[in-house]
Order: sequence, then structure tokens, then C-alpha cells
Amino acid sequence: MTYSSAVGGSTSNTKNKAYSNFVGGEFFNYGFTSSTTLAGNTTNVLTYFSPPASTAPFQPALNTPYSRTYTTVTEVDGKAQPASTQTVTTTFSVEQITVLAGTFQACKLKSEVSGPQANVYYMWTVGSGRLKGITLKQAGADGVKRSEAKVILLNGQ
Repeated sequence: MTYSSAVGGSTSNTKNKAYSNFVGGEFFNYGFTSSTTLAGNTTNVLTYFSPPASTAPFQPALNTPYSRTYTTVTEVDGKAQPASTQTVTTTFSVEQITVLAGTFQACKLKSEVSGPQANVYYMWTVGSGRLKGITLKQAGADGVKRSEAKVILLNGQ
């Protein structure tokens, strides 16, 4: 998957590539590269996971925690950064939520990260219908919203 972004009128440009695969009912994230040019200077970042990061089976059981431990290795302009090992425990559930864009039956994803960057965060996505998978809301363990859908349009509707 390749994507890039540039802010209109700025001298900054970022090109990203993510390396992932869907195998045997699971989604695996192998890593990503990022190349950012700002004011004529380019920074190249390579990040990879060992073993590949995976959250849970494609069709997880509800309210069942899935844990994966992996090491993240990062290189910035060819120079290795300290590696970090973390365990991510993911639990899926279903609940109805109301956001500015409306009320939805949603899939709730709770991710608990242990290791040097310990954190807990939540994400809700539309659970069914033509909008299935669209992110509705994200929040931290403190309950503070990180993002919320105000309007959802699909093909202009």
C-alpha cells in the first residue's frame, strides 16, 4: 500500500509504503517506510516488526482478548534506533454509540499496549451496512476523544 501527502503550498512532502498481508484468516503488518522532504532535506525511515504484527484473527470471537508480542525495529537514514518490544492485547466487542454523524451499531476495538510505550486506546467503527468499517470515534483510556466522525459521506452521499 503506497500513499503520500503534501500540505497545499508547503515545502513538505511525505511518501509512505506499508507492507502487509492477509494469510490464513489473519492480517499481518510487516512494517513501513516513510520518506519526508521538508525544505529540501529528506529523511528516510524504515520500521519493521519481528515477528510481523497482527491484532487478531479476521473473524475474532467477541469479548475474547488476543495478545501478540513483537519487536519494533526502526532505522532513520540508515542508522538503527533502539529496538522496543511490546505486547498488544486486542479485545473486540459490539455496542451502539452516538457521534455527531449519527447513531450506529459499532464494533469496538480495545487495544492495551504494554512495554516502553504502554497505553490503552479504543476505536469504534461502523459494524454493518454500506458504511461498515468506517471509523466513528477514537479515544484514550482517559475517555478523552482523539477523533469523532462529524459527517460520513460515501461516494458523495
